[in-house]
Amino acid sequence: MQKDNHLAIEFFERCLGVRTKVGDKRGIADCHDSLGLVYYDLGSYGRSVQHYSRSLDFRVDLGDLSSESECYRCLGVAYMRLEDTTQAIPAFERCLDIQRKLDNQSAEVDALISLGLAHFKAANHQSAVKLLEDALDMFQHLSADDASAHSAKALCLDHLGAVYSKVGKPDKAVTFYTMSLRVKKDIGDMTGEARCLVRIGLEFLLLDQLTRAFEAFTEALHMFERLEDDNGISICYENLGDTYMKMGEKKQAIFSYDRCLPIKVETWDKVGEAQVLCVITHTHANKRTHTHTRIHTYTITHKHTHSFACTHTHTQTHAQTHMHTHTQKHHSSSMQSKPAAWTFRTQCILF
Repeated sequence: MQKDNHLAIEFFERCLGVRTKVGDKRGIADCHDSLGLVYYDLGSYGRSVQHYSRSLDFRVDLGDLSSESECYRCLGVAYMRLEDTTQAIPAFERCLDIQRKLDNQSAEVDALISLGLAHFKAANHQSAVKLLEDALDMFQHLSADDASAHSAKALCLDHLGAVYSKVGKPDKAVTFYTMSLRVKKDIGDMTGEARCLVRIGLEFLLLDQLTRAFEAFTEALHMFERLEDDNGISICYENLGDTYMKMGEKKQAIFSYDRCLPIKVETWDKVGEAQVLCVITHTHANKRTHTHTRIHTYTITHKHTHSFACTHTHTQTHAQTHMHTHTQKHHSSSMQSKPAAWTFRTQCILF
């Protein structure tokens, strides 16, 4: 894959040279967009920013508002990967302003969610909630037949749930995660359902509603087993182990941790393997109430296509759930001045 990307860079740079010689401004901008996309895929976010910035200069000069907005969006995403919210926020704000001028409601919703995520990353929680709720209100004006709109709505609800979880309001987090769960059931997203159930279970765990947490983790486990998702199965067993410990069921907790451990070994999750071994050792050795709540989270990343993929990450805290944010890769496969149809490419956070 890297070899293909390097070949693509060589091709686009040659193309850029030709476009520059003939003075083709739109072609030059297209080449910079393409190079920005390839460098983003390679993880060279600084180089990606350079090319999108150059493209933006030409888009502004051409008066192409749609492509200009796309450049700002791509810049915002790249800056988020660089963890530079001071640059990402104004980029998303400019993208939002242009989409409002163009009266493109779908793109406006997408920009609101991206901007909300940037504010969440910057710890501007009140602003994040306002932007995400504004986006949520706009979904009622969009076509009910737009599958991408339903997916984006679920993600917006997930974001709101995560914000409220971060600010210490697990009850409100459960409300939004439950709303997201309903949407995912409606669109047949079983993977999304399972992940949402894990999030709900974690909030119930924080609320000490252990029976409901147990039910959520168990339902998620059955879904992950049907999906043959080893990471999901492992996460559920770990969280079930934590739940059993809080219930005082030490034998059941050890059983759950033991079921999780082989998966960690098979998937080469050395950090997770070490953490589970540590917990099992303490569980055998310590008869006191389990005081460590291990929080398991998902990173929903968005490739430069219109589909979503997920990877798992794990954090451990003593008294607080630490939520972090990740951005998605947000680019269309071709940079056209006016896309035929808008598809939601909303960023997601790390749950």
